[in-house]
Amino acid sequence: MRKFENSTTYVKPVVNDWFKPVAKTEPVQPNVFRKPELTIEQRINVLTKYESPDPLMGVTKIYFLEVYGSEHDGYVKVGDTHRAVEERNSETVINAALIPKSPALWYIAKKFDTSTFRDKDFHKFLEKKEYKRKLNHKGTKSEWFLITLEDAIKELELFCQKPIFVSVEPRNAQNYLLEQEQKAIDSGFKYINADYCMRSGKTILSLLIAKNNNWMPVYLGKNLTSQNSADQDNNEYGIVPCMTTESLHGPDGKEITDAEFKTKVNKIIENVDSENKLNQNLAFYVDEADDGSHTIKSCAIIKAVVDHFKKTGQFAFFKSMTGTRSHLGMKIINKVEDGPIKEISLAYWEMQILQPETTCKRRYLSLSFYTKNASGLSNISDAMKNKNDGHKSLATTIVGLLGSKNFDLYENDDFPHWFMKFATVGKSNAKALVRYLNKTCSTIECVEYHFQEINGDVTTNKEAEKFCKKVIKTNPGKKIVFITQGMATTSFSVVEILNSVVFSDNPPTADDVQALHRAATWGPGKDECNMIRVTTNASNEFDWHSPYEQETKDAKDRDSKIRLGRQMLKQGTMIHYIIGDDFESPYVITEGNVEDVIDKKMKSLSTTTSMVMMAFDEFDEDLKNAIFNSDLTSNSTNKKSGTDKGDKIDPFGKGEDNTLPNTRSKEIGQTEKEKKLKAFVEAARNVPAIAREQEVTMQELSSEFWGDMDITKEFFFRVYNSSPLFKDRIDSIFNLCEDDNYLVNNYLDKLV
Repeated sequence: MRKFENSTTYVKPVVNDWFKPVAKTEPVQPNVFRKPELTIEQRINVLTKYESPDPLMGVTKIYFLEVYGSEHDGYVKVGDTHRAVEERNSETVINAALIPKSPALWYIAKKFDTSTFRDKDFHKFLEKKEYKRKLNHKGTKSEWFLITLEDAIKELELFCQKPIFVSVEPRNAQNYLLEQEQKAIDSGFKYINADYCMRSGKTILSLLIAKNNNWMPVYLGKNLTSQNSADQDNNEYGIVPCMTTESLHGPDGKEITDAEFKTKVNKIIENVDSENKLNQNLAFYVDEADDGSHTIKSCAIIKAVVDHFKKTGQFAFFKSMTGTRSHLGMKIINKVEDGPIKEISLAYWEMQILQPETTCKRRYLSLSFYTKNASGLSNISDAMKNKNDGHKSLATTIVGLLGSKNFDLYENDDFPHWFMKFATVGKSNAKALVRYLNKTCSTIECVEYHFQEINGDVTTNKEAEKFCKKVIKTNPGKKIVFITQGMATTSFSVVEILNSVVFSDNPPTADDVQALHRAATWGPGKDECNMIRVTTNASNEFDWHSPYEQETKDAKDRDSKIRLGRQMLKQGTMIHYIIGDDFESPYVITEGNVEDVIDKKMKSLSTTTSMVMMAFDEFDEDLKNAIFNSDLTSNSTNKKSGTDKGDKIDPFGKGEDNTLPNTRSKEIGQTEKEKKLKAFVEAARNVPAIAREQEVTMQELSSEFWGDMDITKEFFFRVYNSSPLFKDRIDSIFNLCEDDNYLVNNYLDKLV
């Protein structure tokens, strides 16, 4: 046992032995195959060298091109090429000094019977229908026809005797993931847990995998927005001939009851059989797997449906997909698997390496308001509920973001709109704020704005994207500011949105991270986007919470985290502003100071308060119920630095009715839940410290010590192996405690 200067010898704490989890411990899944552990440098090199194949190279493509110019008014160029259409038409435009009205539309040159054809075959068809054909300067027939684009598409459908679709062109990152998935499938894997970042195009990938293997996709889940995206993508591109999307919600939109279970399962099976007109084998997908689909009853429905089709011999493949909290997708797979599982991941920074020309550079801005002035923005939740001074202070902050005091935000007139998310505080409060903003802030510095709420009163999750695009279209010349309390934060792609803002006094949740990335939908000419966090939790220390924690958790040690931080700074910016009553202080994170930032962030994220908030967001219901239903107490206090405001945790985001979500735990109050989870976190934080003091790993820590701690070894490692973020923070504490002074001052002295 080590001894330290200025410290007594470590003494095992006297405890009450209270933590006895009631939930059944599930064994760690033994048949999970992850990609080889590469260093950050190795991963960067692999991705940098990756060359995406062009699956359509050599395939005959029919294209339609419209250009500006009086002599070409009303004409459409009808041609074909074996190369990339964009490459072919760049030659046409340069040679003839023409300006395209838009990128050329193109289609695979295949008829209903799969036979191929050339443009000259279609030219003859158009001539027979008496469409005028332009002659070139030599008097020979050109490829230009007097026809509208809409009519040209209709005639091509008649010629091919089948519906035609715009062909999907997978981007470099999508081709990379398609290769990874297909290799896994060809190697015998039937189960994949896909941790794919926001904006990677998960639904397109899932449809292409189904097409390539002649499977019918079946989408199961509670996120109806993602299911709508799957429908929209297939309707636009015609990737698969048959598919179905099935909700796991009950008939009232809530969790099913025990009495509804059998009916729900049978209905899904009936729908799948009805849609499977080609009698294909089935690929099951759970998109946004962390959005309710991992609950006990949802997993039971998924398992019952999958088991049925295993018995019929039609089951082929199962994949969970999410950009956040992928461990919850693994929980779903563990309920249905009967074979090895493949884990595949892609972080946003990796996607940026693979396709820098079609991703947005992220400019992350953290605004921390620090005020004791009651008239200022002193608390976001209270300000939202206060329809007078509170809404006034929020409006002042919003105007500061929208106006010329833009904190060095990236500006692009072609993508002028905003997306703002507030913690759930009641629809009436949000509507009142929108009314106040439209009344008092409709014009800012001679620019017209329209503020629009997104909630169940004006649209649905399924229709939210279409609704927002309509609002933009019907308000020409105005900048639109969309305000939501949680709707449209996933599977929502509106390219015109350049700026995403999250207002919250709590550390960013997975939903907050999703919301921030609504600005990252790429489009031609949109090279950057702004992701902004607004909080009133400010002090003389910086708040190092960021939207990047999910991406950096795979960096196992300090050096890896620093290397990854520098890589990400090459692809984006991070600035922290502290705004006080009479001062404003920016702190720009650079490659030069990122080492210091990482150190501060590791310490910040390993605090009790931060880990409690992470646990509320990250832990599944089984883990939380085990804690809530245990005999827990906490002796800690929590003080907020530099402000008179309290630090009350509101992890559930109570609405106006003060109801809590169904946790299936004993009927205990929110305060008691906070205390129990805090007690669990306090006990768990001591484990790496004691292990470091004993100069052993946490796994090697003897039963002598586990017997005297407030947590069992079994349950600690159940949580440790279930939640990547919890594991990352516990590992950070273990690494931080390598410093004897840090170990003594932050843990041993307190334990003694």
